[in-house]
Amino acid sequence: MTPSGFWRSWFLSAGIGVVAALGAGLITSLHAQENKQPISNDGALIISGFSGTSAKSAGFFRSGTDLNQTMIDLDGGSVKVFDLSNTGGAADAQLIKRSPALSVPARKIGQVFGLALDDAEAPNIYAAASSAFGLQLIGKGENDTQRIKTGQPDAAWMPGQFGEGGGPGSIWRIDGRTGQVTLFADISDGDAPNSGPGLGDIAFDADHQQFFVSDFDTGLIHALDISGKMLGRFDHGATGRKAAGLSPVADDGRRADITSSAFDSEDPESWGFTPVERRVWGLAYHEGRLYYAVWSGPEIWSVGITDSGGFADDARRELGLSPEPKPYPVSSIAFDGEGRLYLAQRGEIRSRYDYGTFALPRKSRVLRYVRANDGSWSPEPLEYPIGFPATHQNASGGLTLGPGYKPDGSLDADSCWGTLWVTGDGLRESSRDADRLQRGGPLVVHGAQGLPVALTRADNLPPFKSYYLDYDDRFDDPNVAGHVGDIAAVQHCASATAVAAASEQTSPSSGEQDQGKSTGETPEQDAAATDAGKDKDTALVDQFGNPITPRETEPQLPNAAKPSGEPDTAAQEAPAPPAPAAGAATLPAPFDLSIAVRGGVEACAPTYACPFTLVISNNGPGTYRGPLTIAEEVDTAVADLADWSPRRWSCERRETTFVCTHAALQLRPGESVSLRVDFVPWRVPAARVQNCARLLWQGSTLSARNLLVQESLSRLGFDPGPVDGLAGARTRSAIQAFAAEEGQPSDGQINDALLGRLFGSWGNGDLRSQDDRDCASLPLRRSRGSVAVAPDCGPTDLLLKGRCVSRASLCDGGRQFQASDNSCTCPQAAPLWDPVNGRCTGYAPPQRALRKPLPSTASPSPSATSQDRAQERESGTAVRPEESEDATATTDGEPSAAPDESPPTPGGAQQAPQPKPDPTAIVCPGNQRWDDASKQCKCPPDNPVWDKISNSCIPSAGKSSETELTPSAGEAPKPNLQICSGDRVWSNDEAACICPPERPNWDEAAGRCTI
Repeated sequence: MTPSGFWRSWFLSAGIGVVAALGAGLITSLHAQENKQPISNDGALIISGFSGTSAKSAGFFRSGTDLNQTMIDLDGGSVKVFDLSNTGGAADAQLIKRSPALSVPARKIGQVFGLALDDAEAPNIYAAASSAFGLQLIGKGENDTQRIKTGQPDAAWMPGQFGEGGGPGSIWRIDGRTGQVTLFADISDGDAPNSGPGLGDIAFDADHQQFFVSDFDTGLIHALDISGKMLGRFDHGATGRKAAGLSPVADDGRRADITSSAFDSEDPESWGFTPVERRVWGLAYHEGRLYYAVWSGPEIWSVGITDSGGFADDARRELGLSPEPKPYPVSSIAFDGEGRLYLAQRGEIRSRYDYGTFALPRKSRVLRYVRANDGSWSPEPLEYPIGFPATHQNASGGLTLGPGYKPDGSLDADSCWGTLWVTGDGLRESSRDADRLQRGGPLVVHGAQGLPVALTRADNLPPFKSYYLDYDDRFDDPNVAGHVGDIAAVQHCASATAVAAASEQTSPSSGEQDQGKSTGETPEQDAAATDAGKDKDTALVDQFGNPITPRETEPQLPNAAKPSGEPDTAAQEAPAPPAPAAGAATLPAPFDLSIAVRGGVEACAPTYACPFTLVISNNGPGTYRGPLTIAEEVDTAVADLADWSPRRWSCERRETTFVCTHAALQLRPGESVSLRVDFVPWRVPAARVQNCARLLWQGSTLSARNLLVQESLSRLGFDPGPVDGLAGARTRSAIQAFAAEEGQPSDGQINDALLGRLFGSWGNGDLRSQDDRDCASLPLRRSRGSVAVAPDCGPTDLLLKGRCVSRASLCDGGRQFQASDNSCTCPQAAPLWDPVNGRCTGYAPPQRALRKPLPSTASPSPSATSQDRAQERESGTAVRPEESEDATATTDGEPSAAPDESPPTPGGAQQAPQPKPDPTAIVCPGNQRWDDASKQCKCPPDNPVWDKISNSCIPSAGKSSETELTPSAGEAPKPNLQICSGDRVWSNDEAACICPPERPNWDEAAGRCTI
């Protein structure tokens, strides 16, 4: 048997049963979670760590007799989420006994270290593959597969080293609401994937909606957008060191080769790490710069991030850590709301064959630095006491800041950065304080320590004023080290106030200086307030509160090294526009927005999110300021909106369209903003999920265009009234006056003709509409256990969201099912829903008899009455209420007829009864009709194309046949509505809208098919 055949058969026999069981149980667990609280609520603590081991005859770590048979525990948790919204009391060194709300097994994601959270309402978790917990191999032994220590020709990564379908460069995304795991990205250098050292840290940049990840194999820092696509790279060894005047250090090209005997799982030097001078671990984005930790030194550097999200050419060395007691690398970096810098070290990587030690313990510190008024960092940082053993330097590399706690242990969600959480080894082990500590739980704790951020080493030694949390729920492993990794805390700080470190008073000897506090809730507001403080006379803002003048470039710090010949950008000013000629006026520069839609994965599967990234760019010469709305056309029968990020946007479903709005957006020329939307496909027989997004110019989103026109007319000498974005009567009068001088007719409206006269080639749409719409599609991947075809529903059932639903059970109380938005509504005959009685009902105004009787007249015969009433209607004479055929007043004490019953005529004849609505009828939108054969709303043959704009069926400009719109015999019917725009038609084979054969090309600008 070939090596590949051997491993294929081994993995199948070892794992297929478990994978099938997981696949079968996954859907059940997902449905059970639909109504639960999100995984990553406020107070959630996410920790990465070693998943543990298992063996046929061996226990955990060194308890077995044969280490060659001790493997990674595939079901052990590599990432765990703990709910610490309430600790149960004030911090007193107690162990918080808490089972994880979520444990992501090594089977799915392998061994990971770096963690990051995005800014979704329920933040999604991102975990980076790592060698921080060793690199384990398996090979073919004498009688069976076994673990091996060194490389050999048939060696393979041990199952659980890297996740299913992943590798050393994988980044995994864990849904913050459901806990679903997907492969977010796979980091590589060109065509060469990460060979084994894996990744270091991962950080999220909320300002530009991107991630940064450090690469141990190449030393590069990679930038990814929120869909996981590569945006760019930064090479500290070349670009960073050169900017600081240091000689560059290139990657040495070494790679991990597990097929060579030179590879030793206990010797990290054989794993292919890049040289330490260019090796980067910890990362953090803060106020326009990416801070990163260089292994050599160790040192902290930073590089600017441009307005468009790219790497600037201004790398600089921020500070160097003391090599005492050990020059261990910095694996985590964090900032609080006041700009203080927090660092956590992790001992050098080790990988003992008994799985006992993955990092050297007892000399790893957690430090805090503050920037002084001159821009330099405090030379003597404050240190935090981590754990009780010996040096109180028992960190294992993870660090994060979370909200504070009240005296009763409940979460104080209004105070951000109040608690410092770090990971550590043997945190509660102490012979001196054992008696007191044992009252709060076991002593052997490898996990996390949470302490008030204001209590540094001088104020909390020994660290009794702390909470402790165990990662693996084992308390009999005192000699292990490095089994816990990174940590992240969920907190929403939009309206919170900083506490603890933000308000503490430090002594001059501490090396910290008081920092200016932020004045706004967001960095953008801080920047605006700063500009206003510099020059109150010139700091102009529009009606949305946005500064009109461009934001100044961040000044360089006095001690920052600059590349030779680099201009001082802080001192430069934008060149003034040329002065207008005599009798002319310079109009404001127009904006031009475009949208691009990108698919985030190669393929997506049912029950997992299909991510799309919408990139809105300003290609015009002027700044866009105002609300912005995007309409996304996604077939709701194939997928539904699950989540979006960032949460500054608001998204909702409107019938068959999803609308996302940003209340106040500012885009300068050349700037872009990204929106990630996740759609979860239903388990239906569709081939792909398509997202067609367009900029929606209507309502309040027209204010930016109106502002531009009003300002232009004002500069030309016309009076549009207040420049407020509201086109009222004065604006219309100014437009008509301008058009009259141009010799053009005008109705006073802002339209393409007016924009064209004002701005020339820029004056179409927003101001150019050709790039206001874009589409992308993702194929649906069918995996084991997924539904390949739709269920065969009965003749009275409907296929909705992959399930057969009885027509009679769709709606009750006389309501009818609306196919346009999958809702139940009452028919026109009884349009009101009575929730008390649970039925549809009508309403007729009550008619009461007059208090004074009219003069008596002879009662006419029935026939005469009819003739007289006809004459009265012709002459316009009113019919008396008591003679009305529709009167509902009681007669002789008897109740009137019910609204849906026909009242008797004076002659005793009954009117023809009105037909009652069929509760099983399907109401289709527009002029579509329900087709029982295909179980869908369809347009008639003479108008076969559904037009969303007019909400009606229209004739097709191209050839359309009934066979194109009706499923073939024996084929599963397509569910719900399939809607195509332009002259495209639905294709069952492609599960998408396509152009007809005689015009196969789609013209996006014209919105039609072409030859």
